[in-house]
Amino acid sequence: MAPTALQQVLAALTPMPGEDRISLDESIRAQHGHGEGWMRASLPGAMPFAHTTQEVSAILARCHARRVPVVPFGAGTSLEGHVTPPPGTIGINLSHMTRILQVNADDLDCRVKAGVTRQSVRRTQALGGSRSGEFGSSKVAFMQAAHGTPALDVTGAIKRAPDPLDILNPGKLLSPVLN
Repeated sequence: MAPTALQQVLAALTPMPGEDRISLDESIRAQHGHGEGWMRASLPGAMPFAHTTQEVSAILARCHARRVPVVPFGAGTSLEGHVTPPPGTIGINLSHMTRILQVNADDLDCRVKAGVTRQSVRRTQALGGSRSGEFGSSKVAFMQAAHGTPALDVTGAIKRAPDPLDILNPGKLLSPVLN
């Protein structure tokens, strides 16, 4: 018997990094088979967990080549039923794509990756900027608010071990004054 289109896509996705990045587990698929609306749940055939835009693109290309439908899944708050997959579908969990690229408070808009929640945007805005060091804002305030002092202390200790003078990426994860 020839493999189904879904089986062919799964075989093509096998080289994806990380053993737990594609789930066939029924309980995981059930979590991704519905939103918060009234529609009855339906399980996707598989649930890859994408971390980058490149991974999403690779998954979509393989699914497109074999005409396998795809349903993206972010936070699971859908009330419209658009995350409920039809049979033979691959879902893509986007919750690991959490970069906030830009917050424009004056324009009331922002640029984010697909897994960002509104709570995360609000925290970032309250802290005055971006969660990404590439845009020049310090991660210290965000780490403090999001994870608390113990997590910030551990992160600081790990950073200080190879870089006690904060020369590499200065001020991003350590406060500017070192004891």
